[in-house]
Amino acid sequence: MEHLFPGVRDDHLVELEEAVRRRIAKDEEPLLEVAVKKELQEVLCCREKEIKMNAEERVSWQQSKIDHLIKFCHKTGWREYFLAKELYGIQILSLWNDDDRRKS
Repeated sequence: MEHLFPGVRDDHLVELEEAVRRRIAKDEEPLLEVAVKKELQEVLCCREKEIKMNAEERVSWQQSKIDHLIKFCHKTGWREYFLAKELYGIQILSLWNDDDRRKS
């Protein structure tokens, strides 16, 4: 609003902005921690592939997934991805099935 209407002050909007900033400061880090831990758990469990791999292959597969996760977390939008997944319970979002993300 400041860009659209420079010099105009709306106390209600200022109050809302401050409330949102406080909420983000309080909740964002714990939500991200939970979401990333879930993603790591998915990698470490690797349920669907576990039967088909020996221990060495499983460790190699897990390491490649963890490396991919680290690269993904250096990209723009990684926080939003995990926050959306955690806040909205969106299970359809998958870091592992998206070809664009896999090429990180």
